[in-house]
Amino acid sequence: MLSEIKLSPADNLSLLKCLGLLYEYQEDFVNSLYLYIKLSDPKAFALIDRYNLFASLEGDDKILRLLTLNEEKAIDLYINNTDKIPVGMVVEDLKKRDKKTKSSEVARRTKLLYKYLDSLFQMDPEIGFEYHEDMIGLYAEFDITPGKSRLMRFLRESTSYPIDKAYEICEKRKLYEAQVYLLTQMGRPIQASHCWSMR
Repeated sequence: MLSEIKLSPADNLSLLKCLGLLYEYQEDFVNSLYLYIKLSDPKAFALIDRYNLFASLEGDDKILRLLTLNEEKAIDLYINNTDKIPVGMVVEDLKKRDKKTKSSEVARRTKLLYKYLDSLFQMDPEIGFEYHEDMIGLYAEFDITPGKSRLMRFLRESTSYPIDKAYEICEKRKLYEAQVYLLTQMGRPIQASHCWSMR
């Protein structure tokens, strides 16, 4: 029933908000949450937290919709509840693509994935370690703040990435500081010195 609701006419908006409240009063919190997310209503965050509706976030791009609604709140919700919202569920939702997905949407999802995984790593470097290989490419693409390289911190603190793959990505992007560090870790000081002189 709910999946058939369309939000095209403006008049339906008020009715759908009322329906969301009605579901909440009837303690049908799952359907209420569905509507709040569909309506981009910030009440969704409080509802998830208050009634422990974390399991209801699976499917229908709800992970992405909450990030679109309030990126900071959603990332905070996800990283502080990894026991209820598995890292894999968030990553899978953000990596989801099909033939109709526009390149701008792919770019948006990829940047959100970077922000989520980076926030997760800042909180606890061990959580989400299985995505550390992916993170190298994400840092190489989005970490462009001179002098405050999150990539360098990541390379130093993580032990869950293939060093040769990391070097390959950093070499392709001409990230000299990272290349020098990785070459040194690989026991190739002469190449590291040569690379440092090329920057």
